[in-house]
Amino acid sequence: MFYQTEVNFMSKNYIGKSLVVLAALLFVLSSIAPAMAETFEWNTKQRPAQLINKTDSGVYQIANVRWGFQKSDDYSNLQPFWRNATIDVNKISDVLFIVKPFEPEWIAAHCLLIFKFSEPIVSDQNEKADGFVLSIEARLLKGQKYSLVQGNFGKFFIVYQLGTEADYLQYSAIEKKRLIPYKLKLTHEQKVALLKNTIEESIKSRDGEKYNTINNSCTNNLFILLNTVLPKEQKFREWILKKVIYNVGISFPRTAGKMLKKHKLVEEELPIMTPGAPEAKLASLAGEFNTAMSKGTAVNELSGDALVIANKNALSISVKADKIKAAFVDAINEGTITKEMIKNTMYDEDAEQLMGLFVPGVNPSEEEKTGFVVGAEFNEKLAAINDNATLAAYMGELFDSYKAAAAKRLALEGPDVSKYLDSNLNALYKGLDKSVKYLKLNNR
Repeated sequence: MFYQTEVNFMSKNYIGKSLVVLAALLFVLSSIAPAMAETFEWNTKQRPAQLINKTDSGVYQIANVRWGFQKSDDYSNLQPFWRNATIDVNKISDVLFIVKPFEPEWIAAHCLLIFKFSEPIVSDQNEKADGFVLSIEARLLKGQKYSLVQGNFGKFFIVYQLGTEADYLQYSAIEKKRLIPYKLKLTHEQKVALLKNTIEESIKSRDGEKYNTINNSCTNNLFILLNTVLPKEQKFREWILKKVIYNVGISFPRTAGKMLKKHKLVEEELPIMTPGAPEAKLASLAGEFNTAMSKGTAVNELSGDALVIANKNALSISVKADKIKAAFVDAINEGTITKEMIKNTMYDEDAEQLMGLFVPGVNPSEEEKTGFVVGAEFNEKLAAINDNATLAAYMGELFDSYKAAAAKRLALEGPDVSKYLDSNLNALYKGLDKSVKYLKLNNR
């Protein structure tokens, strides 16, 4: 008895000391975390905004607003002008949702907001700007490059970058990127609230917060911001299954315009802007843009060793697609997945598109010719099916059509989409697995 009491006392004493040590360690780590953050050597083109002052009437003074770049031929070492800016949210006139495609354009793009004003915003050096930009970006270390894939694995921090419209036009001219603008259909009160919420989100401390291509990116965060000012019937759905399946429709820049239109938020689709010479002077920069569209490239079939590699990749895609098709058919026959679960796993209702089995075309405008796109007909077909045998047969036909389209696309010249297709199939399989487990758990 004495021995047992002594052991219990020693155990409690040991646990108590351990907790004290753990608490001390956590305190030390929390104390040095800010210092550790300061040791990072950041990319010079990005800087978090800071609040200087704000009034009850909605006038903000913000530090670290980017106001253009010093002229330089060295793109990797651009030196921005940083300003303190005074912004009266009540003077807002329009909001533009911008999609800026980058390679590969059939999947990748950056999205941002441009706020236009009836009266210019003013810098601390008495410079004036008619437009204000929010660009949510992966915050890069010096020498670090953005990667669409690595963005899914916590490789980057995040920054809500604020700047002027002229600043971003200059940056896009240097990058030689097109801008696809949508003028949003919002009331004046919604525009004021959206700008205010944008500034409030931008001045929050995001030390240690990581960028994620799907659920913490340039695109989905803009839709979440829009949700803060939209009525319930216009809001964008963030989760298909809460904390299980994210709605990639609000993460997918390629479908951003379609989603905005579906939610009746596009007042006007403005002409595409193409940058002119990067050496254009900032004062006349807006005049260096035009509405010319880039022409698509000719589509030719591969040959020789390139075709052999493409056929090998197509076979790998076909085998994986067959595996997933069989898994869907088995789940249907076993009753471990429903039509509704299939729709939630594969179809984005907001974007009106089947996401997992999408095959991009050689050019963004040639999806129907050289790719594979399934839209609202998938949802309509599912709704009309009333038995498991027909449902299983339809899923088989769908996957077979996808395999044929993927094999045809991989045999064509153009961007190699094999890794993208493979990644999509992996994501679809995981979605199926989660859906089956979710249904089993809720049927217990």
